[in-house]
Amino acid sequence: MATVNPRTVLATAVCCVAFVIGCNPDRAVTEGPKPGKDRDQPAQPGPAQPVRPDARKPAPAAPNPDPKPPAPQPSPKADKPTEPAKDHPANSDPKPPAPKPADVVGIEGLIGISPDLKVYADFKTLAADTGGLGFKVVDLETGKSLPSPKWDRDWGWPSSAAFAEDVIAVVTGKVSFDAVKIFSRKTGELEQNVHGEQISGAAFTPDGRFLAITEFRPPYQYLVLRDIQGKKTIADLPLGGAGYCSLAVTGNRVAAYESQSGQLTVVEAATGKLVKTIKTEEFRKSSGSDHAEPPLAISPEGNLLAFEAEDSVLLYDIAKGKVAHKLEGHLDTVQAVAFSPNGETVASAAKDKTIRFWNVKEGKEVKAIKDLPAGASKLIFSADGKKIAVVYHNRLKPTNAEIRSVGAD
Repeated sequence: MATVNPRTVLATAVCCVAFVIGCNPDRAVTEGPKPGKDRDQPAQPGPAQPVRPDARKPAPAAPNPDPKPPAPQPSPKADKPTEPAKDHPANSDPKPPAPKPADVVGIEGLIGISPDLKVYADFKTLAADTGGLGFKVVDLETGKSLPSPKWDRDWGWPSSAAFAEDVIAVVTGKVSFDAVKIFSRKTGELEQNVHGEQISGAAFTPDGRFLAITEFRPPYQYLVLRDIQGKKTIADLPLGGAGYCSLAVTGNRVAAYESQSGQLTVVEAATGKLVKTIKTEEFRKSSGSDHAEPPLAISPEGNLLAFEAEDSVLLYDIAKGKVAHKLEGHLDTVQAVAFSPNGETVASAAKDKTIRFWNVKEGKEVKAIKDLPAGASKLIFSADGKKIAVVYHNRLKPTNAEIRSVGAD
């Protein structure tokens, strides 16, 4: 039998192992040596375990005691950035917001505006010495502050403001709005203080001689008429229920609507004498979920009422005691109505974000504004009838308004 040289066997084995490792280098790394009794030897790997998302992150490098900034490396694409394809969304210009019509003038923080639409009461621009309470009167054309009421912080918050030629009436209070304070427009001094319980609204007659107030004294709402010059109350009438109230004032008459009973009350402005009490099923009563004044307007001659009936407007003839026209065309609930100064047109605004203008005599729509940002809560014509104030009310934000040209489509 031939004798085998041990050195030859060992050399042959080493060559075979080197050949296997060279053909499959990953095997040498992953499998490693078999476990043994030596504590320094690695244990045999078990079943595969799920890998945590952070397990693959490389360990942070040890801090360099003498760090040196790395040499800048040239980038082959630095001088020519990659551009997306022409049809890629990132390469298309964003669509700009639709511009407002040129005739729109915006107001923020509104609590009242003058009948001629020249000045307004601005709650957002507060006087520094009132500690965040009160308001300023602002010229609409110039944006400059005018003589404003000298506010006492003990009066609480202003709720709404009504303008006459020489005075401003402000509904105010702390816990509830329980006072109407009347200030001079020239000096800002307090001239009269009318106390009440829960006052919801106030409006002047066009000549500024009389002030109409709606006030809740349980169990009823009341209509109060105040002679400004005589500084006395000339009428105090219950309105039939405890719902929300609306006021509409013209030269010779005042109308008030109470939503719970559905009662409309019309009185003479100068005397407080009752003209008519109207109750009809055609006037929508409060559903219990309403939290706003029902839309109401009275014509300049005091013979017609405009009132909301869901998505329509009723023109009611006071003398005849019946509906003269039902104006239909809105696509949602009507929220505001107003007569033009000449009484020939009535405007209505609804939740459908439109204002529609109607011919009073024929009961037909003559024009519309259809680009409102929201449903308007109040409309006020300018004295010449060429412009209209569009008020947007939000209980969580300051009230905003726009001045629009009546001729806008």
